Amino acid sequence: MTLRDCRTPRIPRLRRALPAVRTIEHAVYLPHSTARGQPSALFDAARRAVPSSVDIRGPGDAPSWQRTDWPAEWSAGLPADVPEAPEETYLFLGGAHLHYGHFLVTTLPRFWPLLEARPAAPRG
Repeated sequence: MTLRDCRTPRIPRLRRALPAVRTIEHAVYLPHSTARGQPSALFDAARRAVPSSVDIRGPGDAPSWQRTDWPAEWSAGLPADVPEAPEETYLFLGGAHLHYGHFLVTTLPRFWPLLEARPAAPRG
């Protein structure tokens, strides 16, 4: 086996501040299902995939593994057997990557809004 230099296709931007939180009313999440074959994205009330809810790999804006198309068989609306979540505020964290490196790079950064919501640390 021969080792080669790592070639990064692009250099990521370093953020100086936390990104803004986006609020989406009446969002719909389509979880992984055998029928769809891949996990889905988060959709807004107009049934458009929310771009920030998918993982992007490489140049461009194509999702790396999620489906962003609304199911054609649901054109008239959600089926009656699809459960509706209680009226609450939710934080969408995307897919949970369990591989250590993918978790650090893809999953963990989605938890950043919790930094602002945490209570102050107890003083000793």
